[in-house]
Amino acid sequence: MKAMILAAGEGTRLRPYTLSLPKPAIPFLGVPLAFYGIELLKEVGATDLVVNHHHLSGEIQKLFAGRSVEFSDESAGLLGSGGGIHKAKPYLQNETDFFVLNGDEVILPERQGQLRAALEHHRSAGNLMTICVKEHPDVGTKFGGVWTDAQNQVVKFSKTPVEGLKGWHYTGILVFSNRIFSYFKNSLVEENILYETAALAMSKGEKVSAFPIDCQWFETGNPADFKAATEECLEALQQPGRQGWVQWLSQFLSSQNPREALVEKEDLLLNKKLLSFWSKLKP
Repeated sequence: MKAMILAAGEGTRLRPYTLSLPKPAIPFLGVPLAFYGIELLKEVGATDLVVNHHHLSGEIQKLFAGRSVEFSDESAGLLGSGGGIHKAKPYLQNETDFFVLNGDEVILPERQGQLRAALEHHRSAGNLMTICVKEHPDVGTKFGGVWTDAQNQVVKFSKTPVEGLKGWHYTGILVFSNRIFSYFKNSLVEENILYETAALAMSKGEKVSAFPIDCQWFETGNPADFKAATEECLEALQQPGRQGWVQWLSQFLSSQNPREALVEKEDLLLNKKLLSFWSKLKP
């Protein structure tokens, strides 16, 4: 099974760090952001990757060196989430179903098997698209939302609350049927996969549903939130009797080779805590 990692964005909110490294390559707790999503994909056997690139393309290709990967070049211009998937059609169209993940998310599952469950739901429901979502208090204010009926069928995508509907936070994980390629724009142009592609498909009667997953999701879009997420994770990792997402994170980090911090390095105390953590984890 193939999966696509969206890695073409410019990471403007995380500048100046993303002037030297694309955001998927920025280390969070010493591990590139993209590797968190790749770890999640292992449970569905999605080890063959398609990765799009635009900003600092050489660094993206270097990041994925040694993996089974095909690159989709967007150096001519950014195509957005929908256009990026559209351009990758030659690599994905023979897959009955496939995952697409944002390459810069920190999603830490409370338990194993949730992506497998999302895939099983997607197939049994005959969905065009299944959107992995979670509860979040800032949906409809700080974040746009996926708005559903009582059966978790998606009715609308909106940045503001929709009366009578439940608002969910989009985690950055999608499951697709290859029927999706029938709903992209006629030409290869910038397109939003939710507000444009999915909305059109739903208007044609296609089923798009939200699939809640139990996870910890961290905002890392700007330096302040990035450092706050690092601090929260380090504090949790120091607690005895790790369970849920903390246990998953601890096991994941134990399997990785740490890289030099970038964002955290600017905060001397935080960087010291991170180095101390790694010294204990990797004796």
